[in-house]
Amino acid sequence: MPILAVIRDELSLTASTAGWLTTATLLSAAVSTPLLGRLGDMRGKRPVLIGILLVTANSLPARSAPPQPAPLNTTGN
Repeated sequence: MPILAVIRDELSLTASTAGWLTTATLLSAAVSTPLLGRLGDMRGKRPVLIGILLVTANSLPARSAPPQPAPLNTTGN
């Protein structure tokens, strides 16, 4: 089963919004790859890899967190 359909259904997104989600993910990867590559050339591959792994490991607890309610509209509209 394609994961985009699962994400779209789980988050109640339209097909267009799910497409933008994919675009944002690919764009962030396209921007960060050369930057992290250059940083790896300057500082060494191992420290950069350890940093990436630490960021990834620290984001994993958010996956198991209970869902949070949407923030209230405080703009007064």
